[in-house]
Amino acid sequence: MVVLPPAPFMPFVQRMARTAVPAVETRASFGEWLLKQAKPGALGDLAKAARLDRQFPKRGSADDARVHFSAVGADGDAFAALEDAEREYDRQMR
Repeated sequence: MVVLPPAPFMPFVQRMARTAVPAVETRASFGEWLLKQAKPGALGDLAKAARLDRQFPKRGSADDARVHFSAVGADGDAFAALEDAEREYDRQMR
C-alpha cells in the first residue's frame, strides 16, 4: 500500500522539485589539471609521464605529486618541471 502525503503538501513538493540547486564550481585538483595538459615541452612531458603512471595521485595536490616523485626516485629535472607546473596551475586557477 502506497501512502501519499496530504493534498496541501503536494504543491510544496512540486515546487521543491522545480527549484534549481545552484551548481557548485569546484576547482580541479593539481593532478586532474596536470593530466589534461598537452603542451609541448617540460609540462607536456610531465603530463604524459603522469598519465602513464598508474600510481600518480590523480586527484592529489602538487605536494602529493612531490611525495610520489620522491617515492619513485624521480630526478631533479622532474622536480623542476613539477615546480613549473605548479606555478602554471596556480596562475590558471586564480
